[in-house]
Amino acid sequence: MLDATQTRSLTTEKDLEHPIEAVWRAVTDSEWLDVWFFPNDIEPVVGHKFTIWSRPIERWDGEFKCQILAVEPGVMLRFSWSGGYDELKGFGLSDRV
Repeated sequence: MLDATQTRSLTTEKDLEHPIEAVWRAVTDSEWLDVWFFPNDIEPVVGHKFTIWSRPIERWDGEFKCQILAVEPGVMLRFSWSGGYDELKGFGLSDRV
């Protein structure tokens, strides 16, 4: 397990055969994001706090609490998310996306 001073990162790239406007809308529009991911109340505004709802399962409440950290329309969206019960917080359920 990582201690509080350690971090892990994962970087991935994917070329999509869709116009950037469609991709941007798919990740920043609540209704579009719900179609391919989960229900949510996202707004691409720095500081906006939102929730992504999933089906609760054993020892997980089914919610990710999120906050928009940075937005460059059509280029980049960065947000934090955390989820799960307090006893699981040390297992990597608090991240930046």
